[in-house]
Amino acid sequence: MKKLLCLLLTLIIITTISACRNYISEPLPYQSPEASIYAGNIQIAVTETEDAHPFQAMFSSPGFAINYVPIGETINIDLGGYLNRMIGVAEASLTAILLDDNGNALFSQDATQNISLTNTDSGVSFVLEPFTAAFLSAHTNDYIFGEVNQGFLLNIHVLDHALGYPRYSFAFAIRTDVIISDEEPVEPIELAEPGLITMQTTANTSGLNIAWENTSLMFPGDSNARLAIYADAELDENGHLMLDDRHEWAVVLHTAQGSFTLLPRRHLAVGNVSAVAFMNYDTEAYNVQITVAHTAGYAVYSYIFEEYANEFVRTTLFEADNINMIANSIGW
Repeated sequence: MKKLLCLLLTLIIITTISACRNYISEPLPYQSPEASIYAGNIQIAVTETEDAHPFQAMFSSPGFAINYVPIGETINIDLGGYLNRMIGVAEASLTAILLDDNGNALFSQDATQNISLTNTDSGVSFVLEPFTAAFLSAHTNDYIFGEVNQGFLLNIHVLDHALGYPRYSFAFAIRTDVIISDEEPVEPIELAEPGLITMQTTANTSGLNIAWENTSLMFPGDSNARLAIYADAELDENGHLMLDDRHEWAVVLHTAQGSFTLLPRRHLAVGNVSAVAFMNYDTEAYNVQITVAHTAGYAVYSYIFEEYANEFVRTTLFEADNINMIANSIGW
């Protein structure tokens, strides 16, 4: 009888220890969450923070790298099931902000965008959508694919008096686009000042249509030269451009020997481009002048043809990237 009682007691103790071990291995509901973030197979760097504006420190930290994520991609935030364990007690919110290359707010710290989250088994997810304010950027390079910096701040609020109403915050950042794009991200366009534009065999106008063209240029040594403004807008049944609120533009002077790309492909929000060619008899030089106007910027570039060198010299006559365009008579 004693042996039977000892055996039963031993089984009870073993079962209790096993149950305790299983309980201890499970995370406690009130433990602080940990976050891992993925966009497809790409893991995005994330840091826990108590700073409401942590991105400048993040961008300046050693080894920091920012990943490119295209518009339309789903971003998954793995919280280890924390929200499910704390259901009805904890809630998550996510805000986005546009950043410059140093992690500073592109506009202001208050210019944020709330992101709609979807609950998952492990945490939350969201679909990366265009940032509305990105269309108002005065920086031309922001309209190049892959050149928009977005910072995200995930806040988890625990609505429990016994736990002291803690809040956990996680920050991460990505590079993305202004709109959905099938193109690969490219390096920013940087024009030298002054710049030399040499003749190339061909011009990169793939996917662009002619918005305006002049074939009576009286270009030195080539009576058939033509000056063309290109845009990525579609054509209607009459061959006219159907312009929208954002397009890619380029200006090219074509000759029989080759082409001069005076204005490389450039994205403009609510913008347009104009060009004029003329001979300056005072300097005996052939000139092209290009005007670029968009929502928050305006620029005038001068191109003087050096016939002996067969190249154009580009200078900036006027350029402003922090304006509010009130009226614009240029258009197609």
